[in-house]
Amino acid sequence: MTRPANANRSALILTGGGFSGALFEIGGLVAFDELLGSVRRSNGFDIYVGASAGSVVASLLALGLPARELWKTVLGESTMLPPIRPQDVFRTDSTYRILGAAVRHFWRALRGLRKRGVPITPATLWLALRENLPAGLLSIEPLRATIAEIFRRLEHSDRFSGLSRELYIPAFELDTGSRVVFGAQDVRDIPIPLAIAASCAIPGLFAPVAIMQSLFIDGGVGQLTHSDIALGAGAQTLVVFNPFVPIENDRSEVCLTGFDGSCVTLGEKGFFYVVEQARRVSRAAKLEQETRSVPSEGATGRLFVVQPEARDANAFLQSPVSDRWKLESLELGYRTAQRYLEIHRDELAVSLRGTTPAALAPGG
Repeated sequence: MTRPANANRSALILTGGGFSGALFEIGGLVAFDELLGSVRRSNGFDIYVGASAGSVVASLLALGLPARELWKTVLGESTMLPPIRPQDVFRTDSTYRILGAAVRHFWRALRGLRKRGVPITPATLWLALRENLPAGLLSIEPLRATIAEIFRRLEHSDRFSGLSRELYIPAFELDTGSRVVFGAQDVRDIPIPLAIAASCAIPGLFAPVAIMQSLFIDGGVGQLTHSDIALGAGAQTLVVFNPFVPIENDRSEVCLTGFDGSCVTLGEKGFFYVVEQARRVSRAAKLEQETRSVPSEGATGRLFVVQPEARDANAFLQSPVSDRWKLESLELGYRTAQRYLEIHRDELAVSLRGTTPAALAPGG
C-alpha cells in the first residue's frame, strides 16, 4: 500500500480484555463518534491494530462498520449482522473430546511408567498428568466461523488486501515465541477471521490455532498495545482503548461480593480471581513500558489512552452473558470515553485534524 509522503496518519489501537473488554471498547467508540465524529469517526482511521479481543472490534471497524452498529450487534438488535454472543464462542461441544483424548494419553503414560518400573507416587502422577493435559479446553473455531459469517453477510472479501484501510492483527507463534503481524506484507493472504482466531486463542482456555504449519496463541500475551506496529506504519496520532487495568478492591468504597453477600477480598474469591488480577497487573506494566516509546506531546501527533478507572474494573469480573451485563459493559465504556474526552477532546481533535483524512463508509 502506497503511503502519502510525510503524512501525519492516525491509528486506532484496541487491546484485549475478553468479551467484556470488547464491549467496553465498542461503548467507548460510540462516545468517541458522538463527540469527535465531525473530525474523525471510529471507522475512519488510517490504521487499525487489534490484539486478542480487540482484533474483532478493529476488524469490523476496518470494514467500515460504525461503532453504533456493533453496539446493536452484541445486543442482538442489528438487522445487518448476526449476533456475537459469548455462549456461541465458549462452546463446550469439543471439550469432552479433548478431555477424553487427554485421559487416554494419561493412562497410556501410567502404563508406560509401570513397564519401566517407575514407582507410582503422587509426584509421578502429577508429572504424567501435566504432560498429557490438552493444549486448550475449548476450540476457537466458533469465533472464526462467526466472523467469517459477518464477512459473507456483508459480501466483503475476507483478505487484508480487500480492505481500504490498513489492519494489523498480531499473534505469537507458540514454538518460537516470535510475534507475527497478520496484515503485514508477508502475511496479507491469511483470511482475516483466521488471524482473529489466532490472536484470540487465550493460552490454556483455547487450543492454539494452526496457520502456515505453525501454531499461534493470543496476541496479548507478549505485548499490550503493539504500538510499534502503528508507528512503523507511519502513525503519529495513536488512540488506544485499553479495558484491562488492575482492579482496586477498596472495600471502604467498592464491594466485591462473596457467596454470602458480604464484601470480600480477591483472595477470598478464589484461584481465578487471583490469576485475573495477576494478568491485569502484568498488562499494566506492559502498557507503561510500551507507551514510553510514543511521544506524549508534540506538534505532529500524540498518544491518547482511554481506559477505565481501577475502581470501575471490577465490573469486568461479571460474565456478560445476560443482556444486562452486556449493556453495563457497553455503558461503562461509553462513560469512560465520555469522561476522557471531556478533558482531552480539543487536543485530540487538533491532532486528528493534522492527519490525512480517510474516507468514511456509507452511513458511517
